[in-house]
Amino acid sequence: MIISTQHARPAERPHRPRAAFTLVEVIIAMTLGTMVFSGVLGTVIALTKASYNAENYADMEQEARSGLDLFARDVRMANDIIWNSTSDISLRIPSAPGATSYTEYNYYFSNGQFMRAQTKPIAIAAKPLLTGIAPGTFTLTGFKISVDPTTLNPYQVDLSNLAQASTDTKQLQLSVRLIRTRKLVMQSTGDVISARFILRNKQVAN
Repeated sequence: MIISTQHARPAERPHRPRAAFTLVEVIIAMTLGTMVFSGVLGTVIALTKASYNAENYADMEQEARSGLDLFARDVRMANDIIWNSTSDISLRIPSAPGATSYTEYNYYFSNGQFMRAQTKPIAIAAKPLLTGIAPGTFTLTGFKISVDPTTLNPYQVDLSNLAQASTDTKQLQLSVRLIRTRKLVMQSTGDVISARFILRNKQVAN
């Protein structure tokens, strides 16, 4: 005797259409994505600005250091100074101790730059030592050897009389404000105030 067993098929589930994102869900996702992107973009911009600022300050510091080093060297070696104007001087450096021959360097302010040019014995084109100087911030000050007994500071030379100032000057001091401008950075500024450099080889009476 043969017995057959029939297995009943499981009932088929009704077909449901695949669910999609609703408009509200899409809007929420877009809003969250925009917020995240804005935060990342803001961070990148802030880091870029900080990097540019650091580069600006490093550039100004390097330029100020190298420019003032060269200026200080010439001042200390010079045995004479000529004030051509309140922002223009010439320094004469003897070729050897007691020699009558000399090399003359002209230092002056022009178009936002502090320039150095050799004028004697042969003329050599000027080169900038400091660039990006803010308008109205360049000051070159001369000091006498005599000291104010009250403040104990050297007297400043009178630049209204350039010939007398050339005779009296024993020390020089330079002050400027440097500016650097780049994209994403409004402006980077740095104040430079030099030490008082002494004309060691110059003889003065007062």
